[in-house]
Amino acid sequence: MRWILGVAALVGAGTAHAQEMAFTGLAAGVEAGVIEHHFYLDVKVNDRPYSSRYYRDTAFGGGSFASYDVAIARRWRLGAEAEFTAGGGSPEAVIRDSFRYAQSPRFGFRATGRLGFVVRPKLML
Repeated sequence: MRWILGVAALVGAGTAHAQEMAFTGLAAGVEAGVIEHHFYLDVKVNDRPYSSRYYRDTAFGGGSFASYDVAIARRWRLGAEAEFTAGGGSPEAVIRDSFRYAQSPRFGFRATGRLGFVVRPKLML
């Protein structure tokens, strides 16, 4: 699992119709920011719980996205977005006797759907 705090730059715009209706059409862009990777690790020694912890690390990363939104009513929008990211932190667990467990994710992807309400021409919730 991961989350991104980043800055997105718009690369593409929708059709002429999209300019008449806010938040409709195709959009694509790049993003950069801090990516956090984490995992939970339960350790047992001789079949007894030894440790249960949450490990995380953050680092710089970036990626790209593409989305498409459709007006389903005057102020309601239905959309979908696909995203690809690379970079981020590599969490590492250090357990007794110098045993180490690490994860080094190199990339990630996600696809989401959304429903939005246009409050003003440049603000959608």
